[in-house]
Amino acid sequence: MKIPSFEKCSALFAIALFAGLLSVRANAIYTGSISGTFSNPVLQGTVVDPLTGNLTFLNNTTTAVYTGFGTNAITWGAPNPISGPSSLTFTGHSFSGIAPGQIFDLGTVTYFNGNNFNDGFIFGATLTLAVNSTIGGSVDPSVSTLAFRSTINHPPAQPPATDAQNADFVRFSAFPLTFNIFEGHTASAELFGEIVGDPQLVLTGIELSPGQSNNGFVGHGVPGLVPESGSTLALMAVGFAALTAFGISRRTARIA
Repeated sequence: MKIPSFEKCSALFAIALFAGLLSVRANAIYTGSISGTFSNPVLQGTVVDPLTGNLTFLNNTTTAVYTGFGTNAITWGAPNPISGPSSLTFTGHSFSGIAPGQIFDLGTVTYFNGNNFNDGFIFGATLTLAVNSTIGGSVDPSVSTLAFRSTINHPPAQPPATDAQNADFVRFSAFPLTFNIFEGHTASAELFGEIVGDPQLVLTGIELSPGQSNNGFVGHGVPGLVPESGSTLALMAVGFAALTAFGISRRTARIA
């Protein structure tokens, strides 16, 4: 009987081991919790001048006001006497029995739309979501860049604060939907994701949390507005020229 060489035995063993690892990974079931951390405040960006409607580039490197980076809750903007600064918080959820490719609720993002001065704005951040698994092994984190857009603050009576054109929003790089919050209001939305690949956590979508319909919505950024001023129309194009349509669907959606 011919005995396989050491090299052939080693290759066969490596193939079998790799196939076994793939099988274990494909059949893994994860249990644990999600935690989030904000980092990298973006201190420069473009806004619309509310008086002229012109696009204005702001370098807020020395004037931006922000707190909480390195934690799960940040604030930004120098507040005026009407309200405090804007804020964004991520509260991670626990999960159990999640298989690879199964979409699940990662946690809740809560946004307060404050009334801030332009020179105190920040224009974005990075959100890192870590999987703290107790069963299933380690999972690489999800890293998503966020873009903040503060709309023109219209007087409460024209139009009302709950009109869509008064909604600030945050956009996630992982998917096209935005989380929009009415002026002076607080709203919450659920972030969804899945564990895929080597393995890694990835974001798949967002939908409004139950009971939030009076405070915000999920859509595609600034909604289509009735023509009322040059500044309003110009605002629709700021930062999102790549989008082919600005119409808003007020339905909530989860991206698979």
